[in-house]
Amino acid sequence: MADACYKDPYLPASYKGVPFEAMEVTSQHGRRGAEGEFPFGEQTAYADMGRSIRTYSIQGRFADNDHVLQAAALIAVCETPGPGPLVHPTRGLLMVACKQLRLRDNPMEEAGITYFDMDMVEAEIFPNGLSLGSQLLGLILTPLLDAQEESFREEYHPEVVTFYDRAAVMGTSKTAIDTIYNSYQQASANQRDIKVYRSLANFEVLANDPGLLSDSTVMLNAMRDGMALTDKYGNPEQKQLLFRDIINQNTGLVVVGRTGESSVNAVQSYMRTIGAAYLARAVLESEATDMGQAFRQYDRVMTAFQQEIDIALERCNTKLHVKLARFMEEVKVQLLSRAYNSPAVIEYQFPSATHSLVAAYSIYDDATMFADLEARNPYGWPWQIGPRVIAVRDQ
Repeated sequence: MADACYKDPYLPASYKGVPFEAMEVTSQHGRRGAEGEFPFGEQTAYADMGRSIRTYSIQGRFADNDHVLQAAALIAVCETPGPGPLVHPTRGLLMVACKQLRLRDNPMEEAGITYFDMDMVEAEIFPNGLSLGSQLLGLILTPLLDAQEESFREEYHPEVVTFYDRAAVMGTSKTAIDTIYNSYQQASANQRDIKVYRSLANFEVLANDPGLLSDSTVMLNAMRDGMALTDKYGNPEQKQLLFRDIINQNTGLVVVGRTGESSVNAVQSYMRTIGAAYLARAVLESEATDMGQAFRQYDRVMTAFQQEIDIALERCNTKLHVKLARFMEEVKVQLLSRAYNSPAVIEYQFPSATHSLVAAYSIYDDATMFADLEARNPYGWPWQIGPRVIAVRDQ
């Protein structure tokens, strides 16, 4: 039997962010019902009581050199209270709770491999196209903002910085305000509101006044309000670029002494963390053209948060570390759901190079899609593409 012209790829399996190799997967589905049988009669009864809870069983393995550590990570997330996201290799993204995890090691004959069986039960069903609206994200952002602001107030103290470190601290604060000014200016470029002009002028004054930059309350309000205004006026695609720029411009190494280190870290950490939160919001407000783009956006957001989580842990800032980890887990679920509900990128194999019109008709039953295929694939005269053709297919 000939192979199909394309094959849907299996998804990379993971539970609560711990990846593993899935060897065999099963799931159980059905409905609940009350059955009735009557003595000395031929009639039976059945009352439908709704859909039964879905269960999932996975046989998997860890086969890398650090298989013992990976197994320990899976044990830890299974014993962590509450359900979490399961990326099922064939069923997609699910919210499940781990009922039981059994691990097997054979050090004598299969050293380097840990096998496991995991039984899961559904905890929540994701609707198709789930995304964070502004109200939902606002509820999630609040504890993160509170924790980050508390951390900033504890660490930002330019008044105690020595003369030799003051230039580095003030330079870091000025960079933060300049970045906010530029992003807010670009986001509000089409606005004709006097309030916008006044607030832009205030940011410009602040960026050039060391006395105002030294005031922790003024700095905190400016950073918080500036990013909120950028989020308010920018469109989702524009905001992704602007908040990525905010993160990148506040990531550079600053040479500073002991007295100014905490103040520099406070400014950069606040800008990167809250910038990453707004970046996540901007991504979730937009639609991905395909699954590949959605996963690239997922990687950008998760990388930004993971960096801050590692830094908070290194500095023993336990409260901020916990808030960041919880927020990251919330956003991870939303971003993964968005990615798995985006159109899939499929590779089609034709016998030889073919006309883009012919390829479009073969793939979509619609020859007018030729322009989309040409945009995704190298082509030449006379509009030939292939034999390997990349296309996007709606799920």
